[in-house]
Amino acid sequence: MSGGRERVRESDFEYYEREYYKDLKSDYYKLKISKSSYKCPFCQDKREYSLNELLKHAVRFERDSRSMKTKDLAKHSALQLYIKKYLDENDRPGSVVHDKAGSVVLDRPGKVVHDRSGKVVIDGSGNVYNDRFGKVVNDRPGNVVIVNDRSEKVGKDQLFVWPWMGIVANIATEFKDGRRTGDSGSKLRDEFTLKGFHPLKVQPLWNRYGHSGFAIVEFSKDWEGFTNAMNFGRSFEAEHCGKRDYNKLRDRGDRLYGWVARDDDYHSKSIIGDQLRKTGDLQSVSGKQAEEKRKTSLLVLDLAKTLKVRNETLEQVCSKYDDISVSLNRVMDEKEVMIESYNNEIKKMHQTTQKYWEVFYRGREKARLELHAQRKELEGREKDLQRSQVKNENERRKLYLERKNNEMAIMEQNKADERVMHLAEEHKEEKEKMHKKILELQNELDAKQKLELGIQQLKGNLQVRKQIGEDDEEEKNKLDAIKTELEDKEEELEGLEALQQALVVKERKTNDELQDARKELIRESLLIMEIIGM
Repeated sequence: MSGGRERVRESDFEYYEREYYKDLKSDYYKLKISKSSYKCPFCQDKREYSLNELLKHAVRFERDSRSMKTKDLAKHSALQLYIKKYLDENDRPGSVVHDKAGSVVLDRPGKVVHDRSGKVVIDGSGNVYNDRFGKVVNDRPGNVVIVNDRSEKVGKDQLFVWPWMGIVANIATEFKDGRRTGDSGSKLRDEFTLKGFHPLKVQPLWNRYGHSGFAIVEFSKDWEGFTNAMNFGRSFEAEHCGKRDYNKLRDRGDRLYGWVARDDDYHSKSIIGDQLRKTGDLQSVSGKQAEEKRKTSLLVLDLAKTLKVRNETLEQVCSKYDDISVSLNRVMDEKEVMIESYNNEIKKMHQTTQKYWEVFYRGREKARLELHAQRKELEGREKDLQRSQVKNENERRKLYLERKNNEMAIMEQNKADERVMHLAEEHKEEKEKMHKKILELQNELDAKQKLELGIQQLKGNLQVRKQIGEDDEEEKNKLDAIKTELEDKEEELEGLEALQQALVVKERKTNDELQDARKELIRESLLIMEIIGM
């Protein structure tokens, strides 16, 4: 594309449409193949069209291709405007073009055409015109002759130069340093601003002799600019310094003359026409309204599509979030069942251990009573032997050995009792520690479940925030805070999982130690039973 002016507060569609329209005007794109055949410069196919068919193609593409990119729509919209404004009227050599106001413009020099209003426009040197009163007006070379007047009432089909512009004439100049100089554009702009017209810029027109005595007044592109431009023109007409007065009077004095730039100014072969064609286009009020309505419709459609995509994305995120919540709830239920099963197993293990110790203590007590009964029996037999003064050495030796064995058994019994009591105390302490660890493990499991639930909820919230608040600075800050909190919770979850694993390993180690202690007690019991049997 060729270069374009800077975009200021306009949609992408308007920008691309304006740029492609300027490219078409400057013949950057070639449309014409032969006298009667044309091609679309923006489509890949090489199909040939008549002028009307090409116009229908551009209208149909813009109307039926709403799903296309904004740039493609803008290309065909610019093509449509270009055909309507230029090719369908001006692309025929030697033709007469009637504008909306009923005046006539020739595209071949040297030919005079009379229209219904009685005006004559000669497209040649540009220095002879005939107005409705039959006067012939001549002007010196290099200046502009404008005779086509307008009524006070603005018709919707009248063609104006857009962006809205005004023309200031008869600016005082003086010959200085070999060139003509005059008031600067900023000075004129300030004067018009004080009068309430609010122009954006006043650009004096210069020719090879210097200041031409003319200036272009640029107004804003909106309807407020149009109102200011019309007020600008009416103010000069009220002071009899309008376009008609400028053309009628020969002695204009030092007063400024001004009017709103229209189609006859645009098509003139003067320095004013050159500048207007370079910086603007022709636009009617109704055409501008229709164009803005069409652009608004396209913008609304584009926004509606964007909103639809955003809503669909949001629905997908919400659906995914709901699926995650359902899955998480199912996992939580499964964990509840696992915890309940684990607690039941721990309870059964405690009951089995308690029953074992009860049986063990009863056996130990029975063995102790039997040993004491045997001791009493032996003491009685000793007393009987002493009373009977039995001198049998063999009996005494046997009795002595039995007493020694009894004493050894009692000593072993006492040692075993001490070990049993010590192991019982250790078992009790380990049991209490294990109970505390079980409680800690359950608490850690609960904390881990809550933390996992919080992480999933934060992830869901993070996805929702990403889809809803991409362009909001506050939403971005909240999004960063959620990400930070999510990372902290994930680190905390890793710590809890490591702690839980350590508790499980320690619990298994404690169970192994209890099993070893149980085996040791059984071995001691069997040893004592063997001694008693001896």
